[in-house]
Amino acid sequence: PHADPWLSALVEIYTQKGLGRLQALREALLRWLRDKDGATPSGVVKPSRPALFAPWTQQHAEDVRRYLEALPPGALDASDWALLVEYLVRRYLPLEELAGEAEWLVTKAVATGVLRAHSAQAPEAAAVAAVLPMLPSVVDELVRSWRLSDAAQQVLSYAREQAAGAVVGLTEAARAGIRQEVLQHMRARVLGEPLTWQSLQARLLERFDALNRDWRRIAVTEATEAAGQGVIAALPPGALVRRIEMYHGACEWCRRLDGKVMRVVSPDKEGKDGWSEVWPGKTNVGRSRSPHKRV
Repeated sequence: PHADPWLSALVEIYTQKGLGRLQALREALLRWLRDKDGATPSGVVKPSRPALFAPWTQQHAEDVRRYLEALPPGALDASDWALLVEYLVRRYLPLEELAGEAEWLVTKAVATGVLRAHSAQAPEAAAVAAVLPMLPSVVDELVRSWRLSDAAQQVLSYAREQAAGAVVGLTEAARAGIRQEVLQHMRARVLGEPLTWQSLQARLLERFDALNRDWRRIAVTEATEAAGQGVIAALPPGALVRRIEMYHGACEWCRRLDGKVMRVVSPDKEGKDGWSEVWPGKTNVGRSRSPHKRV
């Protein structure tokens, strides 16, 4: 669990939603594979396939589903299997819903950061459970009701896009990885190679295990970054903040910053010093600890 009570609650809620989606996708994929994998029938007339590059409207998705269900076991070719994976990923990992959930995560994370900037101590778990549902869930609501500064609004806008991009990347990885496993298995069957149904299940399980870990990593990194930015954006220029390393086994770079005090400055301050100053929007993206690089 995350060390911060606010972020721990957010991470767990977001993670469980994502793992539920991935579990539903995996179970549906295995059902389709069991139903459609089999000996190739003879004399089968396949129904006409929906246009490959048609827009995925609700009607198109329904046409794809009916087409796939009408195919008898063993009658699917490579493009049919690829179409099946595309259909399932779009059904169980719809990008619009995922983007909405990512916005929920970072909006509440930034809100908790603003609260922490004005709080002397961390709240109890019971207080978090009571307050968290009442915090704004979308960016526009948080900006409007909390009257955020321009800097905080910019932080929130970038956090939303960053989280949405991370989720899109995970979805693309899921689509590519699952398609690769299914197509390799079916190709091996056609060529008579000794691949078993159990071996496909095992490889898919490994894929989904990796996706589960990636989903939680997104929850932790995006929520932590958004909350930290919320803290800095809520503090006035001149405030002092101290970096406190919370984790055992932290890397040398993080241990080096443990206990460091930095001054909050405006993002538009000229000649900002990255080693002694911090400002809304500051990150370590693109920086390197390599002695051979100047950044």
